[in-house]
Amino acid sequence: MTFLEGPKLLRPTRFYHPTENVRKPLTPTLGLPISGKLTPWAEGTGGFFIAEGGDSKRLFLVTALHVVFKPSRNDNETFEHKSHSAPRREVILLSDAAFEKFLKSVREEIGGNAIRVEYLESCIAEVAGVAGNEAARERENHGYELAKAKRAMEDLNTFYEDVSTRWASPEKRVLGHIIYSPPIQLGFGTEQCTQDFAIIDIDRSKIDATNFKGNVIDLGTKIPIYELIRKISPNLQSDAFDYPLDRLLRLKGTIPDQDMRHPPALDEHGKPCLMVVKHGNSDTGLTVGRANDVRSCVRNYYEDGTTNFSMEWAILPFDHKPGGDFSAPGDSGAVVADGSGRICGIIIGGASSKSDVDITYVANIDSLMQGIRDKFPNAHLNPNLRA
Repeated sequence: MTFLEGPKLLRPTRFYHPTENVRKPLTPTLGLPISGKLTPWAEGTGGFFIAEGGDSKRLFLVTALHVVFKPSRNDNETFEHKSHSAPRREVILLSDAAFEKFLKSVREEIGGNAIRVEYLESCIAEVAGVAGNEAARERENHGYELAKAKRAMEDLNTFYEDVSTRWASPEKRVLGHIIYSPPIQLGFGTEQCTQDFAIIDIDRSKIDATNFKGNVIDLGTKIPIYELIRKISPNLQSDAFDYPLDRLLRLKGTIPDQDMRHPPALDEHGKPCLMVVKHGNSDTGLTVGRANDVRSCVRNYYEDGTTNFSMEWAILPFDHKPGGDFSAPGDSGAVVADGSGRICGIIIGGASSKSDVDITYVANIDSLMQGIRDKFPNAHLNPNLRA
């Protein structure tokens, strides 16, 4: 018999690590790229972690139900894994297609460093033997950058070999299994929102407790620090975003409806606004958007001609420039939070034109936690694996 336990998720890195631009999908930070093992074509995002609470040591991950099940009006029942002997609906980290795309991104990072090494070597050769302080400083600076690029290539090649062998099999990328999901409901509860969530029981062998930071969003390197601060805090005199030194935005608490309807911060024009962030599975990665202070009435149309509606929080793009979308297909399930780390909810859909997602719809965190606690009364948002 062969044991299929896979490697543990990797620790998040600080700045200037050679693999900082590529390793995030394999770390236990929010925005995990997931899919159902039986439905690898339906890719989505792991939303946020919760602890079962009480005496339980189980760690759960919340996502949108339609990420891990194929939605159907004729098959929309509660799913619950009750017995250890029952077949499991497993969830994997990176579908096969996403895994190949991930490996390609690592190869491109290696290739970029190879070009940089060649360029720096040419620059050093150009000033070899040239006298003067300016040429000496140039040789010194290029020499430092060359050594760094060579080390990066070495580390990235090692990283690629490790990932392409130890993580290649889908069985080695099993993150856990679905333990509970109620049916999708539109116009659910007194708030008339959408109920669309599933709970994944995380395989604890995949998590290194010493590396687990809880609910954190890796702000990455895609958006320069100053630009990100200005996006999250468009009015710096009102409330400037405190960029974390380790690049990890820690989520704590939830955004109350009062703050959603009456935002406490101001935009660049001095008007109330609530800026939010998400890190999803799509190519959009980390994005900043503006939460609308009025809930949207969303009509849902079915093939048989019937309609239903729900009330959703809407997130608007930061701007309408090309590539400025807040979300894209693959981001369903991603957690949305403000710059203080307060959770707004998870992405469940959007309204789009031919090429862009103009509005992103978010399932409210209070409604989500109510549905979760109907099944797990002690569930909470502050998992601590070292306790």
